[in-house]
Amino acid sequence: MSRNWRLLLSVVAGTLVAAAILSATAVYADAIRDLGLRYALGQRDPRSLDVVVSQSNIPVSAARHADTRARQDGAVRRVLGSASGEVIRQGTTATLFPSAPGVAPVSASDRPRANIAFRTDLDRHVEVVAGAFPSPATGGTIEVLVGAETADVAGLRVGQELDLTPFWDATARPVRVRVAGIAREIDPTERYWGTAGVRLDAASPNWVTYRLFVPEQTFFGALVAALPSVSADYRTQYLVRLDELNARGALDVASGLASLMRVLNAVDDRVTVEGGLEPVLRTFDEKLFFTRIPLLVLLLQVGGIVAYYLVMVSTMLIERQAAEIATMRSRGATTPQLLAMYGVEGAALAVLATLAGPPLAGLI
Repeated sequence: MSRNWRLLLSVVAGTLVAAAILSATAVYADAIRDLGLRYALGQRDPRSLDVVVSQSNIPVSAARHADTRARQDGAVRRVLGSASGEVIRQGTTATLFPSAPGVAPVSASDRPRANIAFRTDLDRHVEVVAGAFPSPATGGTIEVLVGAETADVAGLRVGQELDLTPFWDATARPVRVRVAGIAREIDPTERYWGTAGVRLDAASPNWVTYRLFVPEQTFFGALVAALPSVSADYRTQYLVRLDELNARGALDVASGLASLMRVLNAVDDRVTVEGGLEPVLRTFDEKLFFTRIPLLVLLLQVGGIVAYYLVMVSTMLIERQAAEIATMRSRGATTPQLLAMYGVEGAALAVLATLAGPPLAGLI
């Protein structure tokens, strides 16, 4: 067989090239899928793709909030995996009626409303234009931060004090707050602010709403001490690292997001999950089905050509080795032994192609 080494070498080279071509086809298919996903995600506002978990009318309690936060964070991270990014939390109390210190709030239908709120890393995303950012309160008067638009409309100023009476208990002792600072958003379009309902200034068509921000420590400390019956709506925004999403895991992520609200409501009350990522991934997966058809046709064509080449070259090699085969048969070699010999050669080529094909495809 040594006289046919050139032909055998062409078989080896052809096998390696065939394996590289087939592997390159698979790599190309994956690249097309990932490019398609990047395009689909790029057509949407990143803020609309973030996962938002909300709860309404929950009693304010630091321990309860910590437990709920741990459960929700774990559930969302299990769904998003490596695509899970920064987490932004906001808590907003039920409605309070503001009034001057020692004065009962008016009863008109268009009277001002107020909410006390906290928001993660708020000091990094607002510019204080008057006064200072509120300090954590341990008791007594609570320092708050208001938006510049709200201050202009309501005539609020730094140092001004207000009494806040809860709408659910007009006989409760009012919460006394002091305006420590007035601020405006540095970049209202940044992802931090989301798409709706979480601005520094509250929008209300029929009355003025004071959105009064405090440090989280104050929200779960001094506020609860002053008003034990207070409840709040919580909103947690999970930023999605879109560059970490891939086509292979898109359907799993979409399925996880679809069942996330059911999973969270099994252990917590009044949970809603929002976000546009799940329908985008679903639509992409449906379109991907039709993209796979031409790729499959291409793969079949390439595979057919490769198979034809290998059969032709192998046939030529066998014909060139006919005399050697006859000699081995005359010396007692059986048909199974000859088949085993060529089977070993074929297995060696297959192993070589399997090991070398994908790396060669990666270099193409």
